[in-house]
Amino acid sequence: GDMAGFWYSLPGGCPQHSQASKTEECRRDTPGAYCGCNKRLGEDSCSYHYEHAGEVRIADITGIEGEYAEFCRRGGLEYDKATDRGRNHSFWDGFWDNAKARARVEAFTEAFRKKYPATPVTLGPHHCEA
Repeated sequence: GDMAGFWYSLPGGCPQHSQASKTEECRRDTPGAYCGCNKRLGEDSCSYHYEHAGEVRIADITGIEGEYAEFCRRGGLEYDKATDRGRNHSFWDGFWDNAKARARVEAFTEAFRKKYPATPVTLGPHHCEA
């Protein structure tokens, strides 16, 4: 569909090395763009802040209960591109249908709202709370 989505690639510390070969010295010398509340965005290499807001398990939304492997053994399939449908499962049916995609997004938003009622479900620009 034509729903806008966003893909973020946020630079971490010591980007010139693989995860396994990053040293403390490299992380200190090239810290990446993440910074805590002790710096302002745009200061030094500070490009982004983030805070863990919570999580919603996809299984809680899609209705697949129990072990995923068992769901598959029973003939279940979340989604088949060729048919645009699942088998014994309908959450992803009409994958490219904008109305159905919005309904899926709303299902996650509502699950988050129920699980974390004191947390906003959308955020705008804001300052860190140190």
